[in-house]
Amino acid sequence: LARAQGKPLFVDFETTWCGPCKIMDEWVYTADDVVDAAQSVVAVKVDGDERLDLKDRFGVTGFPTMILLDAGGAELGRATGYVNVADMTKFLGTES
Repeated sequence: LARAQGKPLFVDFETTWCGPCKIMDEWVYTADDVVDAAQSVVAVKVDGDERLDLKDRFGVTGFPTMILLDAGGAELGRATGYVNVADMTKFLGTES
């Protein structure tokens, strides 16, 4: 979908037991600034416990890990651990 739309792909690796992941789901991803910034990307969540293949493919070693890829699949940015609203808004605005 990201390739077809020419948009970056935002991949959020999380788990069901990850405390910071739950806080980000509740407070960061619902914040107006982040919702607005996310309009420019295709966003997907990946359960790192269920999709070990993707966890290994992207070298994820901790949760949450957020990866921004360009429409062609090249990595534009990566963040691990809790990211606040201001920093997530900036992160989602990262484009090549």
